[in-house]
Amino acid sequence: MFEGETRTFRAVEEAANRIANALLSRGVKPVGAEDTSEPVERSIEQIAEVYEKELSETVPTGPLVIGGFSFGALPAFELARRLIGYGCEVPLLVSFDGFAPGYPSILPLPERIAAHVREFVGRDGPGRYAYLRDRVRSL
Repeated sequence: MFEGETRTFRAVEEAANRIANALLSRGVKPVGAEDTSEPVERSIEQIAEVYEKELSETVPTGPLVIGGFSFGALPAFELARRLIGYGCEVPLLVSFDGFAPGYPSILPLPERIAAHVREFVGRDGPGRYAYLRDRVRSL
């Protein structure tokens, strides 16, 4: 089970226990909660890679039921996609308060441009370069 940004794993623990009563349940710490240093920006794929390594060390075989809460549903989906690609059985992916197709809706172009400008202006020189690089890579 992967937490969202609010770090509320215990809030969904009871629901997870009811859903997976007979299954082994394993929660993982949110990426970024492991230390108090400066936050590091990571893509969904990079977060899934961290969880993939942790799961491979503790649960080396499947089948695996994977779940994510809020933002955690995105790396859970990416991890499930990877594991299936490796031939691991993932019979169920559970999204607690996660994202759905068409939600959140895409902002109108002027609002998206304004959000990018705010993000760009709020960074230092290397941060601005990294932001532009990441935006170009995501095209």
